Amino acid sequence: MDIAATTLTTTSQFGGGQYCNGPQTCVSGTHCEKINGYYSQCVPGGGSNPPPAPSSSRSSSKTTGATSTAVDSPPSQSLPSGGDGGNTTPNGVHCGSDFCTWWHAEGEINTNSPVKPGNVRQSHQYTVQVSVAGQNTWFDSFVYEAIPRNGNGRIYAPTDSPNSGTLSGDIDDGITIEPSIGLNMAWSQIQYSQDIDVKIKRRDGTALNANDVIIRPVATPYDIFSSSDAGLVIRVRRKQ
Repeated sequence: MDIAATTLTTTSQFGGGQYCNGPQTCVSGTHCEKINGYYSQCVPGGGSNPPPAPSSSRSSSKTTGATSTAVDSPPSQSLPSGGDGGNTTPNGVHCGSDFCTWWHAEGEINTNSPVKPGNVRQSHQYTVQVSVAGQNTWFDSFVYEAIPRNGNGRIYAPTDSPNSGTLSGDIDDGITIEPSIGLNMAWSQIQYSQDIDVKIKRRDGTALNANDVIIRPVATPYDIFSSSDAGLVIRVRRKQ
């Protein structure tokens, strides 16, 4: 498994919380503006904060074959207690002065075709949770997924109809091998202002071994260790 370290970003200010209702406030001359249901930030000028986003219930999802399932909230997981296993009840997303995670209510697990309009493709393979380093209090972070040709089959241009076969079979675009072996890409986005632990788990429960992981670029050192709930924990240091 290769994990690109560049998928993690850092910030020292979070713009007033996830829905403009966090512990921080915007500096003079700016106001907190809700960008969407999962993100807000400080922008120049005056203004008033929007109302908090409505709460949602939790649900889990899975996919088999070509079946796709929309996920309206972070999946419920039962995590064993212990020094590295985290809390027994997941806490959804989190946005504070320490770090921010996000979720998409329109998540869709689907490895075979384009997602429905308005939905976001969610990883069928991995889940990610984040904690302040060493605290073992875990919060969910949405895991995105990209599949070859977005599930549209061998098309010549993105505007061609799905599975229209407009790309001739004698053309090797270097992509055909990917869907044939089930190759895809997954990533998550996190903002943080202090050291954090990022836990990665497989949905099928298969244990991840720290010795099998390479984080690139290799010039940047990371502490990697296995958790008691079959996960893999990466300690990400705050940039000085």
